[in-house]
Amino acid sequence: GFGFLGRLDTSSSGLVLQATTFEGLYDLRAQRELGLIEREYVVLCRGHVPGARSILARIRKRTQGRSEVALDGRPAQSQLKVLAHLARDSQQLSLVLVRICTGRTHQIRCHLQYVGHPVVCDGRYGTKGDVAWCPRTFLHRHRLVF
Repeated sequence: GFGFLGRLDTSSSGLVLQATTFEGLYDLRAQRELGLIEREYVVLCRGHVPGARSILARIRKRTQGRSEVALDGRPAQSQLKVLAHLARDSQQLSLVLVRICTGRTHQIRCHLQYVGHPVVCDGRYGTKGDVAWCPRTFLHRHRLVF
């Protein structure tokens, strides 16, 4: 192939987009820059997410591969739709569909941690305390539209 468009964090799973020609690569890059590629993820996060919402919070990269919400960061928007509310032992969980409108490093993980609902088994932005029943970060890219 000629190149991958975007990437997934090693601890997450799901679809990736690869161009098979140089023409296709440049066309897909243009679509991405214009916001024409839709990316949706299924995420299990901690707590009770009350309902559909949009998170609009600027993100900047920090050292050691971490990102954070900060006023001097780049604009980032994530749209959440609650699919289900669950409970495991006494822990509240929410299964959410997340559509990202921008593509910042660790955007979903950073945004969900910022609003108090870190991704299950995310040792960087949450806790690894879920590893006994969930061996990897529960973040899966399930849909790409271009």
